[in-house]
Order: sequence, then structure tokens, then C-alpha cells
Amino acid sequence: MQEIAGLAEIGALFTCTTTECICSEITLSLYRNRLIFRLPFFRVSPASFESWERSAHQPGASWLIGQRFRLMGKPVVSTIDSTKLSNNRSCQFLDMCSPVSPLTPQNPVLSDVVCLLQDTIAPQATALDSEPDALRDAFYQLGQAGLLGLKVPQEWGGREWTPINIDHYTEQVARYSGALAFLQTQHQSAAGALAKSDNQELKELYLRSATRGDIGLGVGFSHLRRSHQPPVTATALAEGSPVNGYRVSGTVPWITGYSTFQHFILGAQLQDGSALFALIPFRSSDNPDGGLLHISDPMQLAAMQSTQTVAATFTDYTIPSRLIIDIKPPNWIHTRDRLNPLSHSFFALGCARAGLDVLESAQNPQIPAISNAFQTLNRQLEDCRSATYSARSGDTPQPLGPDRLELRAEAIDLAVRCAHAAVTASRGSANYRQHPAQRIYREALAFTVFGQTTNLMTATLDRIANGLNA
Repeated sequence: MQEIAGLAEIGALFTCTTTECICSEITLSLYRNRLIFRLPFFRVSPASFESWERSAHQPGASWLIGQRFRLMGKPVVSTIDSTKLSNNRSCQFLDMCSPVSPLTPQNPVLSDVVCLLQDTIAPQATALDSEPDALRDAFYQLGQAGLLGLKVPQEWGGREWTPINIDHYTEQVARYSGALAFLQTQHQSAAGALAKSDNQELKELYLRSATRGDIGLGVGFSHLRRSHQPPVTATALAEGSPVNGYRVSGTVPWITGYSTFQHFILGAQLQDGSALFALIPFRSSDNPDGGLLHISDPMQLAAMQSTQTVAATFTDYTIPSRLIIDIKPPNWIHTRDRLNPLSHSFFALGCARAGLDVLESAQNPQIPAISNAFQTLNRQLEDCRSATYSARSGDTPQPLGPDRLELRAEAIDLAVRCAHAAVTASRGSANYRQHPAQRIYREALAFTVFGQTTNLMTATLDRIANGLNA
């Protein structure tokens, strides 16, 4: 008995009944010029399918010659009946990978992404968590694969993916490396903001390079949520000044990617409450236009230390108009938070799946509690994923509401509980810093507070205090 998962080109008719799905004569399938597998005959049981798979395998469903059939994550092909193999040929499996779910017309492009993550990123997850050089190299690998401009229009070299595809991508990267997921999303946000700018000169200089990964862009504007006590303020320079622009002072408390990114987008509050956004070189400097910028040493963080998070202090720093990306209205960031309360949920969902990957691998027939925990948590995670993707499926962002906050809090709760289960099943070895369960548990803590608002803190604490009844 063997288990398989992967990507196949169907060479004959694939049909389903109420009890099983049967495919005969699958032909050779290539992915990036490599043999994936050859399987003369196999059958699968829909009882082992997840919800999205069951909907695609209703009785009578079939796929004609040449169509693709995708399997995800945990192998859903549960058994191979060797007595049914035509001509007694054995199965061959080489370079297997399991593309992303769900099976929808929107997501075929993500198959290659998951194979990249499984083949290249997952084996070095421990190094990516602790070694800045390894993380930087992985970031550039995403650039070489064309995955650093997902929000950028194609005319500027980007992918211009739909939000739902970006959500799936984010979840998958977080599953295999929380540090890489956290780092690359800073760049995606910065590149997306630059793409929307009216500053054509700035876009010509930097945007295509950013989508290729030739340069990295960070962000430093989460502090704009503190509008009553802004850490960084900007004032327009007086008419007749040598430079047309703004003078900035204050400290950005949190910018990620110091050893990887060459520039970052600064957010500073103007006197009327508007937010100024400008592209700033990511290095300490005496500004030739006036003022100083000091970058701190990387902070000592419990999770994702390799991301090289620093603070940046501006002292009467002059920003010329040519570096201005945009000026947003007062309370812009709070409005964005209300319209996109679930945008950070996919980091937690990916982290939860990573915890279940460890838990599943720890299953032991002598300890049924591990399998029971896996089945229960897996069911809860799939329910949460389904609800989250359904809530995000509309074309227009929906306003903040209790249901969406509770859904986000549920994703956070699942990330922590799945990671805790992975630690528990791994026993004492999980206390080693380089153990996968240890890393995933620390990532769950980081994703708990990632993009946190006061309303989300309240919803998260309510769920912690009241358990699953919250």
C-alpha cells in the first residue's frame, strides 16, 4: 500500500461513482522537464476527500483526455490496488509535489508555486528562520520565479493577480516558511503602493526592478494607527526653500528587511491628519538635502529574527517632492483596516496547516490521541478556511463586522492550537530551537499580533477567555 499526491496529465477518462473514483492509463507527466509519476491504474475513495474535493468529485463527474487533476497537501489517493495494475507494471514516483487547493479556474498558476515552495523553500525552513543571508537568497528566488510583483500591473512587469489568488499564495508561503511569508509581504505591499502612485518618474526608476526582485522594498507605516500620538510627523517646507518637499522628524518603530531591502516606504502624519508616503533609502545617512536618518541595530525578536527588523529615526530629514509616492486622507489606515479585516488571516491559516503537517507526521498507532487531535483540528481548520475564503470572495471589500473579526480571531486561535499540538506530539524534542514545531509555535505568536487593531485584540482575547464558545 502506498500514498501519492501530485500533478498528473490525464491520459484517459477519469470517472466517479458513489464509492470511488477510478482512472486508467495515466500517461507520463512532466513538470519543468521532470517526470512526476507513471501510474497505470489507481482508485481513490471520496470519503478521504476534503470539502472542496468532494464538490469536484460528485457521482458522474469526469475529466476528459488532456485535462488536469489536482491533489493537495495530505495525499488523497489512499490506496493502490496492486492486483489491478495493468500488465503487472509497478508505479514510479519521482519529484512529487502537491499543488494548491481549491480546484477552481482561478488557481492553475499556483501549482508551480507550491512545487517551488515544497522543492526549494520547505527544506531550508529552519535556516530561513535564523539566517538573514539564507532568507535573502530565498527572497531573490521568489523574484526569479516572477513572484514579487503580484499586485503590480502586467505593463510594469507584475503578475496582477486577483486578491483571492494572492490570499492562496500567502497561505502557502506561510505554511512552509513564516519568515519568508512575513518578509515578502512587506515587499508586495510596497510594490503595490508604488504601482498605484501618480509619480511616473519614481515608477520608471524602481517598479520594474522591484517586480524582478533586483531591489527589495520595505514598509514603515503601521505606526500611522497611532494617529493621536503620531511617532513620525511631516511638515511642508516653506516657499522659497532650496528644496520643494517636506521635513520629517520622529521614529518609525518597526521596519522589516534591513539586510534584504534597499528602500522602504515611509508613512508620516501631516498637520491636518493626512498621511504622507515617500520612498526612502534604507540606510543610515546624512541627507544631502538636509537632516539625518539613523537605522538601529536589528531587534532581538522571539520569532523570525532573520527578517532583520529595525527602527528608523529621522531628524529634520528633508524629503524632496520627487520621492513622494502619495498623500492619503486622515484616518486612511483605519479605513483600510475596517475594509480588509481578513487580509492577515491567511498567514495564520498557513501557520495552522504547518502545525498540522508536523502533527500528521507524528501519528503513531500506539498513541491514537495524536490521530484524533489531527482529525479534529484538520476539520476545524478546513471549516475556518472555507468561511474565510467565502467572506473574501466578493470583488468589493466588505466593512468590518463582528462576524469577520470573530473569523480572524478563529484563524489566530487555530494557528496557536495547531502549533501547540505539534509541540505536544513532538515531546521534548520540540524544545530544541531548530525543531519545526518550535519554529511554527513562535510563528503562531508573531501572526497573532500581525496587523493587530484594538478591535481584533478584543476579539482574540474574548476567544481565548471563552474558548470555542466565543
